[in-house]
Amino acid sequence: MTVIPTLHFYGQCEEAIDLYKEAFNCKVQYFMRYSDAVERGWEEDIPEIRNTVYHSEILFGEQLFRMSDGADVEPNTNTTVFFAVNFDTVNEVKKAFDALRASGTVIDELETTPYSACMGSVMDKYGIRWRVMTER
Repeated sequence: MTVIPTLHFYGQCEEAIDLYKEAFNCKVQYFMRYSDAVERGWEEDIPEIRNTVYHSEILFGEQLFRMSDGADVEPNTNTTVFFAVNFDTVNEVKKAFDALRASGTVIDELETTPYSACMGSVMDKYGIRWRVMTER
């Protein structure tokens, strides 16, 4: 079995991909707009969403995420889920934290804990909670 986190961004997916590329050095494996799906006969042509993201696959290190604008779902806030990202160095943690906090909300400032030399938590501007850290 494989579990693939899937995130919906309600018209801001491409912007979110750019943020995550900056924060996490993510790699885009696949990217399709709704207009591409219509051309392939997969979806009804709805002009207001033609340029939004129908489906994308992004690698966070070795972890695959699927991301889209999810036109068929309504946004909500889920505070029980967050993604923990372990980095090799403190500098990588700081870079990711700074990129996310620039437009997000800090939950926990960067600190040293019994199990991490550097750890902090941020809710990004899309409502996704991230814990960035190094292992001790």
